[in-house]
This record gives sequence, C-alpha cells and structure tokens, in this order.
Amino acid sequence: MNAKSRAVSGATVAGGNRLGIDKGKKKIACEFKASTAPQITRGFRNVLDDLKISEGWIIGLVKEAYPIKKNVTTAPIDIFLEHIRIKEREMN
Repeated sequence: MNAKSRAVSGATVAGGNRLGIDKGKKKIACEFKASTAPQITRGFRNVLDDLKISEGWIIGLVKEAYPIKKNVTTAPIDIFLEHIRIKEREMN
C-alpha cells in the first residue's frame, strides 16, 4: 500500500479476522478464513452494506478465485494480493 492508502483490521466474534483498505473513494473489505470452503457471514454482509463498501474479498484456503456474491470474491491470498497490486497501479 502507498501513502494514500489506509488499512484497518479487527477480529470477528467467530474468531475470523477482517481487514479494510481505504483508498479515498474506493473501499475494500476482506475477511480471512482457515477454510477450504469459506462462506460469507451475516456480519461481513452487514459491514459491506453499512459502510457502503463496493468490493469484498474472503481469503481462504482455496486454490483459485471465484465469486460468491455480487461484489464478493473468495480467493487464496496470492490472488488477492495481486489484485491489490493491480488496483494500486491503476490508481497512481
């Protein structure tokens, strides 16, 4: 992340971890799961809706990225990080 980015992290009640990345008008929310079949939780949906976050990622022990809801993707960490790098380049 560059100097124009801001990250916020926190834990979920169920023991998961969340990360928010704020790049001005663009906000990305992430939830990290130790699962090979991660699911979107009500709490994560609420975060996306309440904070008007346009892009959500659930990072899990999966082999490839796939959508699980409109604007929410499940992916392994390496694909997510590459996505963030591309977004950084596009915004600079």
